[in-house]
Order: sequence, then structure tokens, then C-alpha cells
Amino acid sequence: MSDVSVRYAWFDTEYTHLELETAYLLQVALIVTDAALVPLEPEGYRAFVRVPSGEEGTIGAWVREQIPHVVEGSETRGLSIEDVDRGLAAYLDQVAGPAAESIGARPILAGNSVHADWFLARKFLPLFQGRLHYRLLDVSTLKTEWQAHFEGETFNKDQPESIRLYYPAARLPEGVGQHDAAYDIQASIAELAYYRSQLRRSAD
Repeated sequence: MSDVSVRYAWFDTEYTHLELETAYLLQVALIVTDAALVPLEPEGYRAFVRVPSGEEGTIGAWVREQIPHVVEGSETRGLSIEDVDRGLAAYLDQVAGPAAESIGARPILAGNSVHADWFLARKFLPLFQGRLHYRLLDVSTLKTEWQAHFEGETFNKDQPESIRLYYPAARLPEGVGQHDAAYDIQASIAELAYYRSQLRRSAD
């Protein structure tokens, strides 16, 4: 049974370059799960973001070289940032219910290095960000502790079969890997499930 008392809004972004103060969004993905990491709706929300006219030249060389499909998606299928913000907010309301009056009862933003995504959401996605809890769940924190204090193997996000093993509901996009928002967010859910399983085993 779903635990509706805790909901995680798994969120990932790709953006034009690594300087967050001046970066612009290229792609977003959102999946909402319960505390057991079961998705409330398995498809999630995925969208490319159209870079405003005049900002196309700000897309960094690494981004163009490493994730050209994201750049192409932004250029050919990108939505306006306002439409993406409305889409994310509407999707979150649809699957998790309208934003609770108490900020502490809203979904918790979750992901890897999610502070960067939270920063960009505050900057560009006010409707979506205004429906979230004040806490963040950063899987990278757990990964750091796992490596430093348990000396265990980290989760390999390059392997789709490992993602599907720990996140059976995964619907990975075809032909892409890491640094695609829709791929990465599902890898993050699987990664948390992996570390949970290893920590339980260590406690036994």
C-alpha cells in the first residue's frame, strides 16, 4: 500500500552550462513516488525547454558534445519556460494532489546533487517550486557516506538492467544514457533503492 504521508518529487534538469548563476534550462523530468519508491504514476513528466532567442550561443561546448540529443530536443521540440512550469505544476497537482497549505506536508524534492535542480527551479519554475516541501532528499549525500564509511560499491547508473532491477517501474528513453533528465531521474530512484538494500544487509 502506498504511504501517502511521504511523497518524493524526483526531479532532474539539463542546462546550458555549469555556471548555475547564468545557466538556462534545456530539459526537465519529474516522477512522483511514495516512501517505498513506488511511482504514483509511472510515465512521469518530461519536456525539453526552448532557449530564448539570443541565448542559444550560451550552450557550452561540453553540453553540445556530450548530450547533443538534448540540445536538438530543445531546439526542435522545446516548450517555453512558462509552459514547462505550468506543466510541472499541473502534473504534480494531478498525481500528488493540490499543494497542502502546510509546506511541511508537500512533496520533497529528490534526486542526485538536487541542490542544483532546486536552484534552477527557484529561478525559472516558480509555480512548480511553490508546491514543494522545504526539505531536499539528495542521493549524492548517501552515496558519499556509503563510500567513505561503509567502503561499499557504488551503484552503476550506466547499466539499464541495474536500474530496472532496483526500480522495476523504469521506462527508460531509448538510445540515451546519463545526462538525459528522463534517464537520470529513474537512475536516481534506483540508486536510492540500491543503497537502502545494502544498508539493510549491513544492519543484519
